[in-house]
Amino acid sequence: MTARLFIVRHGNTFDKGDVVTRVGGRTDLPLSSSGRMQAKALSDHFAAQGIRFATARSGPLKRTRETAAAILAADPAAPDLLTELFLREIDYGPDENRPEDE
Repeated sequence: MTARLFIVRHGNTFDKGDVVTRVGGRTDLPLSSSGRMQAKALSDHFAAQGIRFATARSGPLKRTRETAAAILAADPAAPDLLTELFLREIDYGPDENRPEDE
């Protein structure tokens, strides 16, 4: 059996009409409604491909854990989701949580 590694970015944290800001490692936002739909679409995609995960790791932020949990939810035998600090997003420093147009 060939091992495969899937690297997945979290779903959206802003919906249409929201003020988009630079969100990094210090701003712990959950997924937006469109982000939850994206995570569900990924879950459906992996399930349709018959992909089963032997291990699952996520960064510590809500949006990354929510995305990973949604993907794993389709598999009743899914592994526990492990949180890894080295997967934390970048820190934007003084630009953290500032609007994109600034």
